[in-house]
Amino acid sequence: MSFYSRGRQEPGFPRLSGSPKHVDRSLTNLEDEIERLVNNRSAPPAAGEGSPYRNAYGKGMPSKKIMQDLHDQVKLYQKEVEKKDKLIQELSRSDPDKRHVTIAPPGYSHESFYRNAKSVDYNRNELSLLQHRNEQLETELKELKGKFVSCEVQLREAEADNDRFKDDNHRQNALIHTLKQRVEELQTVSVSNGEHALNSLQQDARQQQERIFELESRIRNLTDEREEAEQKTQSWQRKFGEITLHLQRTMSVEEEEPETLVEKIKTILSENLTLKGKLATLEESLSSTELESKASRETIQRLVNELDREQKTYLSNATLVEKMKLKSNEHQREKERLADEIKLLRDRLDSNENAWLSKKHELDSHHSTVSSLNQDIKTAQFEAQVANSELKALKESLAGILGDRDLASEPHGDVIKERVKQLRIEHQEQEGHVDGLRSQIKLLTEQVENQSTLHQAALQRAKNAELQSSDFKSRMRLLEDGLSSSDALRDGMKVERQKYMAFLQKMANIMGMDEICHDLGFDMNGDTLLARAEQLMRREGDTIVDKSSHVYTLQRKLKTLKQQLESKDLHLDLMRKKIAALEEGMAGRTNIQREKEDYEFSYKKLIKENDRLRGDLGDAKKIILELKSGMLNVSNLKLSSYSQKSEIEELIKKVEQLEKAKEKQARKLAGMKHELEYSEEEANQSFQKAEQTVMTLSAELKTTKALLAEIQHREHQLQDFRQVIARMLGLDVSVLAIPDYEIISKLEKLIQAHHSNTITTLGLEHSLGNMERGFRQGYTEASSLLGSMPKTKIRSPSPARKKVHHPQVY
Repeated sequence: MSFYSRGRQEPGFPRLSGSPKHVDRSLTNLEDEIERLVNNRSAPPAAGEGSPYRNAYGKGMPSKKIMQDLHDQVKLYQKEVEKKDKLIQELSRSDPDKRHVTIAPPGYSHESFYRNAKSVDYNRNELSLLQHRNEQLETELKELKGKFVSCEVQLREAEADNDRFKDDNHRQNALIHTLKQRVEELQTVSVSNGEHALNSLQQDARQQQERIFELESRIRNLTDEREEAEQKTQSWQRKFGEITLHLQRTMSVEEEEPETLVEKIKTILSENLTLKGKLATLEESLSSTELESKASRETIQRLVNELDREQKTYLSNATLVEKMKLKSNEHQREKERLADEIKLLRDRLDSNENAWLSKKHELDSHHSTVSSLNQDIKTAQFEAQVANSELKALKESLAGILGDRDLASEPHGDVIKERVKQLRIEHQEQEGHVDGLRSQIKLLTEQVENQSTLHQAALQRAKNAELQSSDFKSRMRLLEDGLSSSDALRDGMKVERQKYMAFLQKMANIMGMDEICHDLGFDMNGDTLLARAEQLMRREGDTIVDKSSHVYTLQRKLKTLKQQLESKDLHLDLMRKKIAALEEGMAGRTNIQREKEDYEFSYKKLIKENDRLRGDLGDAKKIILELKSGMLNVSNLKLSSYSQKSEIEELIKKVEQLEKAKEKQARKLAGMKHELEYSEEEANQSFQKAEQTVMTLSAELKTTKALLAEIQHREHQLQDFRQVIARMLGLDVSVLAIPDYEIISKLEKLIQAHHSNTITTLGLEHSLGNMERGFRQGYTEASSLLGSMPKTKIRSPSPARKKVHHPQVY
């Protein structure tokens, strides 16, 4: 026992801090070994119940030197754990592509690797779930992008329709302007022609009435003159001579015949009449020009007012177009912003894929380290076998040396008892320490369970997020179904609109509106056709009424003219009779005959003039009909402009509806984007929490690994101490599994023998002869070894200590 008190360690003593690779071999069997030791302690032999030293074995601790070595190994393990923690922190801070794992194998075990593999598989599954969810979100973004593109296409179609309507409006405005010009020209022509015709007819009627009155007055005068002529024939003849002379003088006529004078007077009278007619016509043309100028002023004022209204409408349409352009620019900016967000999401997805690849590389590196650790375990097993063979020889020599010291020195029974008691106390303390470690292990398991519950909560939240995403998908499907139904309805409406447009075109062809429809582009509605039909009905009724009234007036005029002609014929007959009587009764019959011829000539002229006036009246009626048709066209144009205004208002309403739908879509996109960002943040938080839990679990596993390694090392020390004592007692532990109670009984026998030997030293040889063969052999080997070696020599370190382990970098 003085060998232990000196703390000497010969070569071949059980290694306390040898190659760290031997720790992995016994981590899996730690609990089995502890239970076996407890069961062995709880089953002592029956013969030793009264002994005070029962259950003393297995509770001892090594000497101070061994404790110092244990403390050194604990410090080394702590340093390695700190290095690993620093490495984990560096890996967590560095980029995923640049991470390398340095695994120090001393504290590594199959159990920890199994747990790490489970955590890696779990992280991999979670990463695959996140990747699947990210793909789903990408598909949703693509669907939203497609919907946004369809909305843009609809907007472009609306803009194209608006441009088309603007072109139609410009074309209609041009057509309206040309039609207004035509109407104005027709109005001016009709007014001028109608007024001229009416004025000429009125003038002719007045002239005829004046002529009739003059003729009647002349007839009366002629009758009076006929009576006076009989009395003043002679005076007239004298005066006639004087007048003829005077006329010849005034007219510078040299001929004395009266016929030449009469012809000259007739020419003068005819010229006078023509000049009077010209004067009347000039006055009538002046009045007509004044009326035309007044009408033109009114039309110009009306056109100016209409031009102001058209300018106001054009300005309002221009403002609407500018608003639409601004809104389209805003939509374009929104589209670019969404494209940038999609790019950011893709970048995030790429980063997640890179992180997954880095995790995969780390897992491959873990697999490679596992293979290297298996090789290290095999080498450690071989080294353990070599060490066991060396320990056998050393323990046998120590048993022999212990026996020699007991023989050579003073009795050591009390020392052995004290040493055994001290070992028992230290073993009890160690059991308390083991119990404390077990409680710590329980606390660690509880913490692991808490972490697992937290992880399950995170999984639950992820499931909830997936449910929310499924709800969003269902909502998106409903919206897509609504859009598809609206597209189908729109296609049906387009077909119905085409049929309706064909029907309207046929109706326009039937109603005689081909030219207007061609100019307007056939963009008509039912109201205009209804107005056209009502107008045709009214026109037909008006024409019938006008025709009947006109025919009635013409009949009345014809009757009056016939009556006038009959009265004129009667007057002419009377005149003829009177003229015949005068011709028979007067000598100046030639003048009356000439007047009669003049009357006949004027009558023929009046008949021709009447025929001409009738023709002019028919032409005026035709012109009036054309003017009415022009007015009908004007009313049609007004109706078309009204329909265009209504269509423009409908288009504005449609544009407003499209803007509202666009705003709704923008709000929906913003909400979906917010939800997507929220889900991404939750996924990132869950991923970070999972990484933190993995880091904490890895740190806790490292600490538990270090504690288990220390416990295993102490167990190995106790096992070595048991084997040393068994070999000192002559028991072959390598061949048979010797229970603890047998070793304790041997020790008791040895102690009893030592007590007896101290009383009687003379019986030492006899007692040694009664010892077993193995104890003697160990004693002789140990004595020979001690004789060949200096006593102050310190045990050299084992070859395993000289090995320098270079951790591999993966």
